[in-house]
Amino acid sequence: MPFGFARAAGCAAAALVLALSACGGGGSSSTSSTSQPMNMPAAPAPTPVPGDAAAVEAAVRLAAAHSVAGSTAWHNARTSPDSGSSSRVWSQTHETGRSISIAALWGAADGELQFVTTMDVLGTPYRRGNPDIYAGRFVDTAHAAAGMTVTRAPAGSASAMPGWRGLHATAAQTGGGALNVRFFTDATDAELRALRRPFVGDNENFSRVIALDNPPVPAIPADRGYFYIPLPDAGLRGTLDGAAGRFACAAAGCGLVAIRHPAAGSAQGYYPQTTGGDVVFTPDGGGAATTLEAGASATVPQVDYLSFGHWLYVPEDATAAAEYDFGVFAGGDDPFTVANLAALTGRAEYSGEAAGVWASGEATVRFTADAALTAEFGDAAAFGTIGGRVNGFALEGGGEPPFAALELATSAPWRDSSGAANIFATYETGVAEGEPAIPGGWVVGTTSGGAESGWAGVWGGQFFGNGDSTADHPSGFAGTFGAVHASQGSVAGSFGTHER
Repeated sequence: MPFGFARAAGCAAAALVLALSACGGGGSSSTSSTSQPMNMPAAPAPTPVPGDAAAVEAAVRLAAAHSVAGSTAWHNARTSPDSGSSSRVWSQTHETGRSISIAALWGAADGELQFVTTMDVLGTPYRRGNPDIYAGRFVDTAHAAAGMTVTRAPAGSASAMPGWRGLHATAAQTGGGALNVRFFTDATDAELRALRRPFVGDNENFSRVIALDNPPVPAIPADRGYFYIPLPDAGLRGTLDGAAGRFACAAAGCGLVAIRHPAAGSAQGYYPQTTGGDVVFTPDGGGAATTLEAGASATVPQVDYLSFGHWLYVPEDATAAAEYDFGVFAGGDDPFTVANLAALTGRAEYSGEAAGVWASGEATVRFTADAALTAEFGDAAAFGTIGGRVNGFALEGGGEPPFAALELATSAPWRDSSGAANIFATYETGVAEGEPAIPGGWVVGTTSGGAESGWAGVWGGQFFGNGDSTADHPSGFAGTFGAVHASQGSVAGSFGTHER
């Protein structure tokens, strides 16, 4: 099960991107499922959100706002360029290197609906030293190996969102806690069946056995699913098929990846990353060097789908609050061509659905809601604004939501103090200053539960769906949102909308 890494835009700096092998893509725009639904287990009754309530609230609070009541929310736009898929994912988490790098649905040959999500924990190394070691987690509903249990079931709240289907999966590793993911998409059955998994052919035939031994590299812990090791300039000592030598980069930026539970037939131990260049092994004693080429993935057909969801990692010790990990994500398979933002004029209105969690510290409750946004496009100097609201909150199991609506403001004072724009081509300074344009654009803003409510946070997202003309409005918008209150808890969620 190969992985691949590349550089991608973060909120404040470039960040490593992870792509998980043997994973898949998604479906369509705003249509509902066909008359031949993908096989899914029976919908369960609502179940409590796992974990300690106070610890979950603390994790949600970190991702819901920035510089509000100690919150530290960051936005990330990620892709997997080596996956063969054009999908892009927007994340809202509590640090720039902690995000989701791929979120993909597909229909397996046996009719089962499957998905894979990979949560990068790459902002801070798992272990600093020579080498630095980065680690992350993943849920793949089609991948379970020794020591890992994957369960999947419909997300019960999906029935409240016409045109969308939801799937809940949990990956639990012995001694390593559990990673829970809720994933919603507008993909149809026909579209899911037409798609292939990304990463097909990507390092599938890599048969060399790589081990690293000097300095010693620790075993992947039970609470992580993979290691990524960027090779330092001096390289790393180890063995290739039992022969001792040194691994180094043919060009700057390469690295090695290992998965804790590799799929049958895929590479065991370490293997080259797929986007950073070839790895060269030089044996001891002056023998000929061997270039270890990373495999390339087959291209996945592009489909104009949207998806959104959230994840929660609950540690083995449910009282270990600092080890919880929570985030929300949204994305799609046809990110809008950012070069066309300057040509857009007029107004576009979007509506759709949202889902997330409200954590009070005493209880954590999932919700669904409605999302509506209005874009006022500008010109080449300022692309304009988009904002709206999330309302119609329905708590799973009943009960009153903490507020009637959450406003998604068009203000982005940390990017444009004039208020003329919150739609940008890049995440920081701009294309003219050397930053790469981000497919789908970069949209950010603040949130509020109302002037007197005391709820405040941040939101963001990206445009999806390209038309026949460069002047056509994007057909969809997907994003994330959050808000915190001094005494009533935290809210975080994500949404997908279509132009109406």
